[in-house]
Amino acid sequence: MRKLASVLGLLLFTVTASAQFRGHAPQVSRSDSGLTAPSNAPAEAIVRGFLNRPDRALAVSRQNAGGNGAKHLLMEQTLNGRTVYGAYVKASVDAQGRLTSIIDHSVANGPVAKTSLGASDALSAALAHRFGGAAAPAFHRDPTVTPVVVPMRDG
Repeated sequence: MRKLASVLGLLLFTVTASAQFRGHAPQVSRSDSGLTAPSNAPAEAIVRGFLNRPDRALAVSRQNAGGNGAKHLLMEQTLNGRTVYGAYVKASVDAQGRLTSIIDHSVANGPVAKTSLGASDALSAALAHRFGGAAAPAFHRDPTVTPVVVPMRDG
């Protein structure tokens, strides 16, 4: 299983810059005649049935209507209620209910290593990374810190 690290959202710049983030190669499948048989099921159910990955918590974050009755879905992966950074599934289902394309960029669930950083530490690190020694500009709204899970190279 892959080791996952829990970090805070704005700190992602420093995590990825340290070359510890494990970029994962997506699995891409496409067929004009359909990867699945025609179905009357909802597009989300068709995608879940094709993936057959009950261990991965995927939630539809966006669904758009395409041409000729197609539906395009974007599903994001979560683990323990937190978004998994960079993990998603994009899929297209045609008007006949056939899955015609899918990009599976999800990761296998695994143990999560907790971070010792608090939200203010993560915000300070992200601002320092973005602005270096210069003072941060005035923000229209206060920046927010979002806890996420980051797939790491060592696991």
